[in-house]
Amino acid sequence: MRSEGFRVRAALAACLLAVAGGLALSACGDDTDDGAGAATAQDGGSAVADAQAAVETAMAPRTEEDSQLPTSGPKAVPDKSLISIVCAAAIEGCRAISDAQVEAAEAIGWDARIIDGRGSPAGWNDAIEAAISARPDVIALAAILPSAVSGALERAESQGITVICTQCGAPAGEAGVDASTGDEVNPIIGEYLGNYIVAESDGEANVLMWYYPEFGISKLRHDAAKKVLDACAGCTTESIEVKISEWGTTLPDRVQTLLAQNPDINWIYSPADETAIDAVNAIQAAGRSGEVRVAGGNGNLQALEAIKSDPTYAATSAVSYAFSSWAGIDNANRVLAGEETVETTSPVRLIDQSNSDAIPAGEYYSGDVDFRSAFESIWGGN
Repeated sequence: MRSEGFRVRAALAACLLAVAGGLALSACGDDTDDGAGAATAQDGGSAVADAQAAVETAMAPRTEEDSQLPTSGPKAVPDKSLISIVCAAAIEGCRAISDAQVEAAEAIGWDARIIDGRGSPAGWNDAIEAAISARPDVIALAAILPSAVSGALERAESQGITVICTQCGAPAGEAGVDASTGDEVNPIIGEYLGNYIVAESDGEANVLMWYYPEFGISKLRHDAAKKVLDACAGCTTESIEVKISEWGTTLPDRVQTLLAQNPDINWIYSPADETAIDAVNAIQAAGRSGEVRVAGGNGNLQALEAIKSDPTYAATSAVSYAFSSWAGIDNANRVLAGEETVETTSPVRLIDQSNSDAIPAGEYYSGDVDFRSAFESIWGGN
């Protein structure tokens, strides 16, 4: 059952670190709703039935209508340049977003390159300042919290540089961001994983879950998952904060210790696949394989492969990084053309072993729609 002392200490630590780092992801206070709003617990049968229905929908292919794929817009504005600031080149999800931003920029006919933000607010600021010195027409942020780099973004704005943001956890208009894409999926990712855990545990999940202070999107995902789990009368949660510096280093040992201290834990929720892999390694090291399962987010290549063969890695909420990034470049083009931006919904699909063949080996989730052809048709004026 839930350890109240564990929960309170984790919540206090999260607040203190967030404030100290200047990354106010949510108001500090009682962890009972953890920023997601209090949920009314359902009886076990009702919660499980609702979760099972939600999972069935989440595992189905997406459509163009689901994604709000645009069908019209301005032709490509020529002779422009873009610099993508990757949150951390060493992190697969960050790198995949930046790579897709560059891919889309080159498809529209712009010069494009990447600067590594090195996984910290200091690195992000340095990278943006370097980009400003290069005077591109567009700076594209990849999973970087705008409030952590507000001063640098204000300088970019003063230089007339258009700023777009993909998977950053902030709306357009905040801290000098002209267009934001991908953030709409973060609550969806968390909700899908929360429902999956409830359904697979038959409403009896004791969940260790976490988020990252450096990434606002992880808190959005965490809160959405926790809201679903809080509505399950037979489920309990324990939330901790995990810093980037722990990924692939100290986190497996930390999780192994928590599993020993809390033997009732039978599920681990991770907002991103990078640390879900850490959880799988910790479970194996703790001798808990077959007892504890993991659900993660993003749909990274290693996770998609692991899900096919390792029952410990149960599921991922796979998001189309490329769709989000191409939609961002489309909105940057609209800004440069003097037109209004448009809203899209990046495709997210729940993947477990049963439908893992829907994504070809070695590929990211495409979104089930041919968005590249659609955007290229708009940019070419066809």
